Amino acid sequence: CALPISGEFSRVCITAAEDGCLIADSGLYYVAYPPAKPEESYTVPDGIEEIAAGAFSFATHLKDVTVPEGVAYIDNWAFAYSGVTKITMQSVLQIDDYAFAYCQSLHEVSLGTVLEKIGNAAFSYDTALTQITLPNSLTDIGQYAFSGCSLPSVTIPDSLENINYCAFGYDASGNAIEDFIIYGEEYTMAQEYATASDPDNDYQNKFAFIPVENADIPYELGGGTLVTEAPEET
Repeated sequence: CALPISGEFSRVCITAAEDGCLIADSGLYYVAYPPAKPEESYTVPDGIEEIAAGAFSFATHLKDVTVPEGVAYIDNWAFAYSGVTKITMQSVLQIDDYAFAYCQSLHEVSLGTVLEKIGNAAFSYDTALTQITLPNSLTDIGQYAFSGCSLPSVTIPDSLENINYCAFGYDASGNAIEDFIIYGEEYTMAQEYATASDPDNDYQNKFAFIPVENADIPYELGGGTLVTEAPEET
């Protein structure tokens, strides 16, 4: 145990791994990645369950990150302002507020198949992000989660129970993206979000909603079938 700390983690010791990263709580809690580290590819060590707030922030050389099986939580600002271009997750359940905000080179995101919650502004201002596939495990998307991205459309699965203000379809200035399209199943949160409004806060979505047969398949990637499409004759 190299560095005892006080407060919330008073019974935990932080240790430095051979690569200079800091890990705590008997190898379960990933504390920090050296921001000046020159490597471009990195896999979070096995055994980690949670990535701490700001752990990879400002790691400008880092490009390709794999978050392996076992990691369930990515905390606030964990990768914010980093140079990450690709992130692959497998067992993450929750991505907290601003976790990947201002990652302006991030263009490839794999969220895995068990994710339940995306926090406020989690991917905000990721200007290179043009497509996102949302898993059918997802139930909650926070305010401004994907604002400031370059998504022209999104397929929203029927598992969603809550989508907060400006989660999709808004640019970095807070203006609605022209011709933004939402694909989803009828009578689900996808359809509701397309025209969601709150007069008290001057909030009104006016997005095109196009119903699909199965929102588990991202229609914008060429999969799925529109409800209005007639079946092919055989």
